[in-house]
Amino acid sequence: MTPFRATFLALLLALPSSVAAGPATDRFAKCLVEKTTRQDRADLIAWMVVGLARHPEVQGLVSQKPNAEQQTAQRMADLFSDLIVKRCPTQAKAAFSEDEDAAFEAAFNVLGEVAAEDMLNDRRVWNSLLMFADLLDEAEIAEALK
Repeated sequence: MTPFRATFLALLLALPSSVAAGPATDRFAKCLVEKTTRQDRADLIAWMVVGLARHPEVQGLVSQKPNAEQQTAQRMADLFSDLIVKRCPTQAKAAFSEDEDAAFEAAFNVLGEVAAEDMLNDRRVWNSLLMFADLLDEAEIAEALK
């Protein structure tokens, strides 16, 4: 793997969270990760992709099935509720008590990172994302960094 590919990987996996969380929120995040399935995490990513595809600068790049937005939103609502009410209620309540709304932002950020890592483990995803590296003039970049 070239240094440019390794840097790209590091950037993808370093999805920053600007939220400081306490121990209860850390336990809530751990529960979210442990209590979600690979399909749950794929549903989370699908919801994000459908939402991001609405941005005017990229909306023409992604075609969506009819009702995709409604379907992914419903799956997210079901997942969010199920995680808080059934799968991780004790941890959610403790985290919310300790860190209020920031608990949910921080804990779901962690879940989002894990979901993204799941997607990045697919070779087809990597091949697509790293295609740009084949188009780089690495000599030019190396010279610029001297």
